[in-house]
Amino acid sequence: MFRRSTALLVSTFMAAAVLGVSPAVAAPGTAADATAAKAAAKPAKPSKKCKVRQSKPRKTVASKRFARCTVKAMTKGRTVQLRSRYDDGSWNKGPARFTKKTTDASVTYSNGDRLVVIGTDAWLKEAGKPWVKGKKNGTEDEQVTWLVRQLWLATASPSAYRGYLRSSRTGWTWTGRSKKINGVRAKEYVGEPKILGYRPDHYAVWVDKWDRPVRVDSTTTIGGITSSGRQTFSRWSKKVTIKAPRV
Repeated sequence: MFRRSTALLVSTFMAAAVLGVSPAVAAPGTAADATAAKAAAKPAKPSKKCKVRQSKPRKTVASKRFARCTVKAMTKGRTVQLRSRYDDGSWNKGPARFTKKTTDASVTYSNGDRLVVIGTDAWLKEAGKPWVKGKKNGTEDEQVTWLVRQLWLATASPSAYRGYLRSSRTGWTWTGRSKKINGVRAKEYVGEPKILGYRPDHYAVWVDKWDRPVRVDSTTTIGGITSSGRQTFSRWSKKVTIKAPRV
């Protein structure tokens, strides 16, 4: 299992480099999830500064403002369904829950592996094998799971998202494209962010009128290998169910 878990660790890094987040699958959850989702069902109105993007669509949005508005909308939306697909045919999907500091999720990969992250804990499961809980000084499998958790903290938290978007050296510019994605009207913005030390060849974020991300398209070249991926965000603020697996 250790070798395959190491491969999952590498794939998680690649997903973060391509999309700016380790993608997040459904698992049973709590009544608190339903209460929070119900309270956030109505999208929060953007602040006056964030609304400028709508009134002056052709004006490039400063990276700092774009990051602040988008991440604030994400944490207010709180819950979302994520799905990621890559050019090699692999995918993963499932719900995520954003707090001010962390992103909880339950991840299922196309090869059958699973990952659950809640707060500062993580559980990893190779297809057909039992769950393993991450532990810094534990067994090899526990250490790999702990490393995946550390990578998750560095790539999938709201502060990590904010860092990616703020790092664009050209700001964020509307391409002129606007269309419905998952039933929501969104506009495409492109920038040049730095993610885990790399600047993607192409990075586009589609956001709706409430500043919530709806899609991220990216192409990144690392070590001479070019990878492309697409991550979609749907069903914002709907009930999600995430809980720790039984080990």
